Amino acid sequence: MNIRRIALGLIVSAICLYFVLRGVDWGEVLNHLSQVNLPLFLLSMLLMLVAYFLMAWRWQLLLVPLELPTSPPDPARSSAPTTYPPTQVAPEGLLSLYSKMLTGYFFTAFFPARAGDLVRAYLLGRKTGLPKTTILATIVIEKAFDGIALLVLFLLS
Repeated sequence: MNIRRIALGLIVSAICLYFVLRGVDWGEVLNHLSQVNLPLFLLSMLLMLVAYFLMAWRWQLLLVPLELPTSPPDPARSSAPTTYPPTQVAPEGLLSLYSKMLTGYFFTAFFPARAGDLVRAYLLGRKTGLPKTTILATIVIEKAFDGIALLVLFLLS
């Protein structure tokens, strides 16, 4: 990785941290942190990581039926459409999807209008070559599953 790129990233991060953390009363932060039930907090963090892992697995299952062409069309050969044997997207690893999902949630926390979902579709599209709209459609289906699950939990309660 280019050293200038790393330096630029660090500078941008420092500027963003300055704007986020200015005006924070650190005494009050430490007071609230001292009142946290640490075992319960750690358990909740572990359960959230497991929940995100399960959501990444669900996203992987939604991506499995999607297919990529093994080679791009060669316009010099002919103008007739050619079909290529498809390859499954499934080799995209679960940990890779997990990292893309967490990156998307990070951006959703800081930008409006669920921008993290667009980032997630962009990242996976760039890596796999799938159309970003197709990946975004799987994310919409995933959100629909979330809504149905919440509705079921609401009806059960």
